[in-house]
Order: sequence, then C-alpha cells, then structure tokens
Amino acid sequence: YRLIADPVLTASLRLGPVSLNLGRVLVAAAALLVVGLLWLGLTRTRWGRAVRATSIDAQAAALLGIDVDAAARTTFLLALGLSGATGALFATFHYIHPAAGVELTLMAIVLTIWAGVGRLRSILVAGILLGIIEAVSAAWAGPRWRETAVALLLLGSLLARSGGLAPGMSGAVHGR
Repeated sequence: YRLIADPVLTASLRLGPVSLNLGRVLVAAAALLVVGLLWLGLTRTRWGRAVRATSIDAQAAALLGIDVDAAARTTFLLALGLSGATGALFATFHYIHPAAGVELTLMAIVLTIWAGVGRLRSILVAGILLGIIEAVSAAWAGPRWRETAVALLLLGSLLARSGGLAPGMSGAVHGR
C-alpha cells in the first residue's frame, strides 16, 4: 500500500477559530476548477455541442455533419484524463491499493442515480449533499460507517426508483 506524503498537503490553514487542511482545500479547489472547465467546455464550445448532440441522437448528429466517431473519441480521452486526475487527487489522502476505487465507484453510482447522467449542476449539488450525509454519518456513528451510509443510500435510491434508472424507456428497449 502506498500513500503520497507531502508536507504541503498536511499543512493547516487557520481562519480564525477554524482550522482547515490545506491539502483538502487545494483538492476541493482543483475539483471545482475541473468541473467548471468541463461545464464551460460542454456548454460554450462547438465540441461541447457536438458531444451533447451525439449523446442525444448519434444518427441525427451524423446527418447534421457532426463527426460522431471524433466526438466519441475525444469524450473517451477526456474521461480517461479525468479518471487519472481523480486518481491523483484521491492518492493524496487515501492509500493506493487494488480495491481503493470501490468506495468512489459506489459514490459515483449514487450520484448518477440522484442527479442523472450529464447534468453537471445536479451532480455538483448531489455531491455536496452526499458529502454532508457522509460527514454526519461519520460523526454520528463513527468513521467506519461512512461507506455503509453510502451503500444504504444506494439501496434506498434504487428502492425509491423501483422502475429502474430510466423508467420511461422500458418500452423502447423491447421495441414497444
């Protein structure tokens, strides 16, 4: 198991009576910057319009002259880069081992169920809400219960959406 130890990441930042971990503040700022840049890229650029059009209807996007394969390739490469950045940020506070991503994957599934696919603002709000729920459950029941709280949220979300993640599409899958 490995942990990236850096004195800057473990330093404290004092704002009056509040003491913040400088590393966590830097990671939060980096994450907000990446989300903001992603939002700008998807909503304000030609590439973003092409990606959104391709995700809605690839055949119609191709008829409009959008290179669907290029949109898929660049989106895949962007996702690959974001995964690497997430891993680097994750490694600043967690041990790196083969099962290290399970907790993040569980959180990503919960966020996707709550916010929906492709809704950056909703994902940001759901992420903040999930962070608050994790912090409250860790403070109330102990830090080892954070993952259990997220798993229970996943179960509750799936039970609340008993029709599945896309209940309106059930007929489309079967050709009805």
